[in-house]
Amino acid sequence: MTNYLVIWSTLCCLCLLVALVDWKKFKKLYKGYFKFLFIPWKLVTFFISSGILMGVVPYVHDRTWDYCDSFFMSVLTFFTAPWAVAVIFRSFKYKLPPLHLLSAICSMLFSASWSYDLYNYLKDGYYPPSWSSNLYLSTFLYIAAGLLWNLSYDIRSGIRFSFTLERWPFSSSKIPLKALLLSSIPFLAVYLYVVFGLFWKQR
Repeated sequence: MTNYLVIWSTLCCLCLLVALVDWKKFKKLYKGYFKFLFIPWKLVTFFISSGILMGVVPYVHDRTWDYCDSFFMSVLTFFTAPWAVAVIFRSFKYKLPPLHLLSAICSMLFSASWSYDLYNYLKDGYYPPSWSSNLYLSTFLYIAAGLLWNLSYDIRSGIRFSFTLERWPFSSSKIPLKALLLSSIPFLAVYLYVVFGLFWKQR
């Protein structure tokens, strides 16, 4: 696993370097991202989902999963998932620079998997045996979260993914509560299935 650790660490450093060197283009392309992110319904769903994830920690008999990694992975997911999912989609539709696509993929994998691996590696002194199962499950949840927090509403077209629009990121008009709840059901079902289904089996 040492080679795997070296490879993904190198990729993350490369992506960070790309972002620093190309910062002006990043800032121009993704201007308004935090305004797009920090709207009430997204914050509420973040606090609820992260609260649930941390709430099940005492009931999941897995020493690699504790309050610390459940917290920082939730925060990383909230800040990066809407951006990463959008950039991956838009890289093919709007021909974004290839290095932006690589940065999005690395952000996704670091938030959903590699940060968990690194935390447990530093804590225990060896690579967590559960790294592969966590990679699949957490990446699945990460993508679902990125899609959820990209929901937007237009009075003419209704609910849609905001990254399909050229002007992304943007703060859409207020989403009607009924439309938001109905559109959120598939993503919430995925989240609850993983947290209360697969994780609960470890009790």
